[in-house]
Amino acid sequence: MQKKHKILSVVLVFILVIIVGFFVAQWKIGKKIEQALSEFPNHIQMSYSNLEVNILLGNVDLKSSKWKVYGKTTGELITQGHIGQISIENLSYWDCLFNEKIAVETLLIQNPVIKYVQNNKVKQADFEQKTWGSLTQKVELGEVLVSKADVLVVKKDNDSLLFSSPNVNLKVDGLKFHKNENKPVEFDGFSVDAKNIKYALNDYDDVFVDSLSVTKTASFLNNVKIKTKFDKAAFSQVVETERDHVDIHFKSVSVTGQDLKLLNSSVVGINAERVSVDKPHFEIYRDKLVADDLEPKPLYGKMLRNLKFNLGIDTLNINQGAIVYSEKVKKDNGAGRINFTNFNATIANLGNSYSSDTETLIEVNTDFMEGSPLQVQWHFKVQDSTDRFVFKADLGHITAASMNSFSEPNLNTRFNGELYQTFFTIDGNPKLSSIDLKIKYDNFKVSMLKEDGWEKKKFLSGLINWFISNDSKENEDGYRYGHAEQVERDKTKSVFNFIWLSIRSGLRSAIANDGEKEN
Repeated sequence: MQKKHKILSVVLVFILVIIVGFFVAQWKIGKKIEQALSEFPNHIQMSYSNLEVNILLGNVDLKSSKWKVYGKTTGELITQGHIGQISIENLSYWDCLFNEKIAVETLLIQNPVIKYVQNNKVKQADFEQKTWGSLTQKVELGEVLVSKADVLVVKKDNDSLLFSSPNVNLKVDGLKFHKNENKPVEFDGFSVDAKNIKYALNDYDDVFVDSLSVTKTASFLNNVKIKTKFDKAAFSQVVETERDHVDIHFKSVSVTGQDLKLLNSSVVGINAERVSVDKPHFEIYRDKLVADDLEPKPLYGKMLRNLKFNLGIDTLNINQGAIVYSEKVKKDNGAGRINFTNFNATIANLGNSYSSDTETLIEVNTDFMEGSPLQVQWHFKVQDSTDRFVFKADLGHITAASMNSFSEPNLNTRFNGELYQTFFTIDGNPKLSSIDLKIKYDNFKVSMLKEDGWEKKKFLSGLINWFISNDSKENEDGYRYGHAEQVERDKTKSVFNFIWLSIRSGLRSAIANDGEKEN
């Protein structure tokens, strides 16, 4: 009996030692964590309300922490924020003690409110070196969860908003930080959900997104808007050279078969099997009274070729869109206006990551000026340094008067008559183009208007109509043929201006009846 009591006493003492040891170890580890939290570099300031440690489960909870991060060299505030709770679950003591590695099953960051100040003077490479270069151990996180983050990014120079979203949720799987390696950050997968996003696209335009969801393989954006920050009159006063005033809306944008290639925090490649843009509506206004932008405008092939990252979108679909383009040329007149409705387009092989023989092909089906069916085929090779392109179009029946909403205020020209069918093919490069065109029309007349836009210049109008053929019935097939070569491009204007110059040359040839019928 006495022996049993001795054994029981030893067991009780052993249990007591374990319990006391547990609390002592937990107290010591808690103190060590507190000490570590107090020993951040001078440019990082942090405070918190409470620290809870459970060494049995390997859990650590840091509650109500406040953070401020200053630039090492500038001493200026870079980031500040408040985090409701930071939780570490299942910290591996074995890895910490024997493998020189911090391994955590889950890192949970709840309700962070973060403000980041972007300083363009700080180079991204320098920032990454300062961020990751000081790592002394490898860090592996099974999953990182950021819940209900309120994120604000502002520009240092004027505190203007660059990005904001009051509700961001992030999950990263298999996140690894390596010390002293060229690729310090790796992860297996991620997902981001955000709502009520505002992003400064540039100094003049903002992007708004109601909701966004992104994973490594797919993305979905709902209710996207791109808007110029100023009204039209104010915009003309703030820009030094002419620029589009935009009001653009996409009902949704979806990306499938997505593959994002990342190097540290930078995107170096974007590939996707399909991108679909549903019900886009474009309102574009250009004030031509503002000084011309005389910078050379590259064609789209060169723009894609010179992207700073790899892009490869196998198919881009635009569904049920609308485009309204307005252009103000004369001070006392309203803006001329053209529009496309029921706009559907497919773009194949969009990007710079395809082989030299691969063509980018754009096919468009739309209604021009409310009711005239228009089909377009446009193709070029991005890797072709000559930037040769072919642009074909088939325009159905259109009343000439429907073009007066653009021609009267901008050109002081009024058209009448019926254009039954127009076909043309433009073969161009960055300097010159040639065009073959055929058109079937009837009772076509041109009226040149006085500066008030109402009264007709009778003599000039009569002279012009005397020189042109007012119908195409003379030819056996009912078409007139136009041809022009060496149409010179104005390199300070867009490719669409070049296409218009080519069409104009072809129309002049056809109406003057000096083109030849195709063989």
